[in-house]
Amino acid sequence: MQILLGAVLQNVVGGAFALSSLAWPTLPPAPQAVPLASRDRVAVATGATSPTNQCLGTTNPAAVKIAWEQLKNPILQLPNHAAKDMAVRFVNGQWQMLFSYIGDRPFRFRIGWAQSPDLATWSTRALQVWDREESGGLASPDITQQPDGTYVAVFNTHDYDFRAWFSRSEEKLYYRTSTDFQTWSPMQRLVGNLWDERSDRLIDASLAYPSFGPLAAFKKGRNSLHLAYAPNGSLDGPWVDLGAPQIPGGLENYQFLMIDGVPHLLGTTLTTPPGHQYKHLPALYRLVGDPAVPTNWLNWELVSIFSVPQEAWNGGKSDGKRHELANSAFLCDARAVDGYFYLFYAGSNEVKRFNGRGYAAIGVARSQDLQTWAVP
Repeated sequence: MQILLGAVLQNVVGGAFALSSLAWPTLPPAPQAVPLASRDRVAVATGATSPTNQCLGTTNPAAVKIAWEQLKNPILQLPNHAAKDMAVRFVNGQWQMLFSYIGDRPFRFRIGWAQSPDLATWSTRALQVWDREESGGLASPDITQQPDGTYVAVFNTHDYDFRAWFSRSEEKLYYRTSTDFQTWSPMQRLVGNLWDERSDRLIDASLAYPSFGPLAAFKKGRNSLHLAYAPNGSLDGPWVDLGAPQIPGGLENYQFLMIDGVPHLLGTTLTTPPGHQYKHLPALYRLVGDPAVPTNWLNWELVSIFSVPQEAWNGGKSDGKRHELANSAFLCDARAVDGYFYLFYAGSNEVKRFNGRGYAAIGVARSQDLQTWAVP
């Protein structure tokens, strides 16, 4: 992970940040947050009732099972692999989880796919794995649904991406589609018409579907959140470069989602936020302005930096290095089921194995207000 060094905060207007760089601004004492949008707030131009970025999709909430009293963190831990960068969705009567499935000897990222009826038991003994032999592996999946109901998984190659025989390039973005979440299309490049040079590094993608066409957020280079959209409505593009939102402190591992009809962006902080001890923490932002205007997607206001309780399996430090408390998080709005938001996140209690990333496992916490979190 890269640490961003920034310059001076230029102005703060109505909670929306305009920065000359990505340094953390001087913010009020914790909790550093803007209240949740109320349900009677004017609906956005598109997506207010769309399942595209909702973890429950079109499922009847009465059919969703969450066995909270039976859960114990970590809810998913693998004996010989680390797990992080999860995306979670309820489909076909099961919780579906895609995640980075990381081997240690040799060190390699792939994408794991597990299912659970209730979040308590996972199909880890029959784990399905996505891989790509001609690159360094696959990583950092996200799951959305197009307006026509098609499921889309976006992800990136890891370490490198072969462009020609004996020729490597930096990581690139790809997607697969499915109508039933069982059979998936071959991998296709995402935003390839804009960035296809060997030196172009693109990771951590997420998709939204505003009225002007599919919108992709991704990490460009080593530390920059970037946006592009496809005005013709096709994931194959051509894509148009929208630019880089200026997020204080920087973010990675992005997730678009709708909360009370308003677009939000969840990411993982790249630097330690004021008042916190850990660098990689979940931070939720809310869109400022009409989402039907493409350039408004460059403007975000902070809702909350999530403080997840530390347990024995995550957090702490050794050899002067902080472990992972709540890295690469994914937020699920399940209030229609039981009144709670559910936050899935990766944690570890060491940072030596898996090429310095630590033996990560996946935990869960829940909250009714996105401020106070409880663990099972």
